Amino acid sequence: MTLPAKTATNADLREALEGVLWQVGCRTSTKGAAYLSSCSLSALEYGFEVLGWPDPMRVPVENACDVVGCFEWPGDQGPWDGLYVCICSKHSAEKRTGKPRPKVRRHRLQFEATRCPKCHVAGYKKGRKITEHHCLAGGHE
Repeated sequence: MTLPAKTATNADLREALEGVLWQVGCRTSTKGAAYLSSCSLSALEYGFEVLGWPDPMRVPVENACDVVGCFEWPGDQGPWDGLYVCICSKHSAEKRTGKPRPKVRRHRLQFEATRCPKCHVAGYKKGRKITEHHCLAGGHE
């Protein structure tokens, strides 16, 4: 059975291209910042050009390791001393060896404040602490 093709809007195409670049672009870090680049691959270079992104593009600190002062790309995520974190390989090794969690960036703490205390799903009522369980208001079960 063949499904009918969806007519993509410019917004759909842009979102798809951004997703591809975030997924397959080269991730580097230098001089206290994380960068995404085309890796000098012509198809990716063209994608950066179409989106109007500089190549390499400095990425927001929210895309780097959650530990204050670290700008490496995260490769591990999960709980560490009661807080869900996205961390680089260096801090992941520290977590596995039982070292205490270092100070994390403010955006991680703000995001964690939106985590449901009952089911632990985060991101509800963005930027505000949950006061009423969202499941009761038609959220997930």
